[in-house]
Formats: sequence, structure tokens, C-alpha cells
Amino acid sequence: MGTLMRHTASLHVFAYWNRLRAGRLAPDRHEIAPSELKSHLPHVFMATRPQDDAPLAFRLAGTAICGMMGRELRGSRVHALWSPDEHEAIDGALEGVLKTGRVAVLGLYGFSTLGRRAEFEMTAMPLAGEDGIERLFGTLVPLTRPYWLEIDTLTGFVTTALDTFAPDEDPPSATQVPSAGDTQRVDEVSPRAMAPSPRTTALSPRAIRRRRFGLIRGGRQDG
Repeated sequence: MGTLMRHTASLHVFAYWNRLRAGRLAPDRHEIAPSELKSHLPHVFMATRPQDDAPLAFRLAGTAICGMMGRELRGSRVHALWSPDEHEAIDGALEGVLKTGRVAVLGLYGFSTLGRRAEFEMTAMPLAGEDGIERLFGTLVPLTRPYWLEIDTLTGFVTTALDTFAPDEDPPSATQVPSAGDTQRVDEVSPRAMAPSPRTTALSPRAIRRRRFGLIRGGRQDG
């Protein structure tokens, strides 16, 4: 696997997706079986466009992802987890997965409400539907498990590296995004600048724990 795909959840979910793909550009979304993802399910997400030309939004997100962010993510735009100056780059990277069938792996720093920082990994893979490649399937997971993650929710992410590869090829080495000067900027990013929109509904940790991750099957009525 590539330099960035380091977490067990990333590796397991990619291997599962690639097995379902069976030589096609992407597996069908109805082929995804939650029972096959086992302990990695809380870190899995799906995203789709709520309407034509709209930015990708979470169709569903695992309980661990919602718990880290301190809120339900269903319906919110994926790029909202980043500061506005990264929205265009994030949209471009994720749209590239849908257009090319390549897998994207992002290295991230996640910042908490109290200014703490941890390293994360995000993967994004294409899924097919009635109208072709129309969904993302992937993982968002911390590379370490800091003690504070259960009590100090994240306000957003900064991208530190981006890698894409064709699933039939060996993944290339990761391309580091920040230069030496940019690294200092990453370290000095204000968590307040990446605070979630006040329009986003927040959930208590207890409410998040009660939620279950599920796949919604059906036709175009699911958005």
C-alpha cells in the first residue's frame, strides 16, 4: 500500500472494496454489506451529491466519525470539515475520484476545540449507482488514539498530504502538500477558524452512542 494508507481500517476497507470491484471501475453501492466491515464500520462513510453540481455531502457516517466531530454529519457537505480556503481543493480531489475511478488517500491534522492536534487518515473510493459513478465510499480514522479524543471534539482538518492511485496499480509515494513554510502555517492554524457552522446540529456524546450506522437501500429517492 502507499505511504499514506497506514491504518488497519483503511487497508481493510480498501481490500474489501477492491474485492467487490472485481476488475470493474467501481463496485455497485448495493454490494456493500455492513457485516463485512465489522469493527471498522464506525469509521466508514458514504457521500453523494444532494443535487446536480452541488458539492458532495455525507449520505451517512459511522458513529466514530460523528463522535469525533461531536455532531451528526448526515446531509452536511464533506468540505465543511475543512477551513474555507481548502474547500476548492477538497472538492477537486473528491470529484477526481468520481471522474477517474482512482482512490484518494489524504493525510490530515485534526484540531480540537481546545487547540489539541492529532494525525488522521482519510480514504475515498468510488461507488456505482443507477447513473454511473455517483458516490464516495471511504474511511476517516485517527492514526493514533489520543486520550482527549473522547472528550474534546474536533473542529476541523488541515490537509498535509494527498495521494491518488489506480486500484490495479501499485500506489505511488505520497505527495506532500505543504512546503517548509506551509508547515509552520499548519502548526499555527487557529482551531476557531475551523469551527463548525452554527447551523449544524450538535449531538451529545450519549446521543451519538445511541445511533447506529446503516446503509439505506433504494432508488433515486434517497438523494
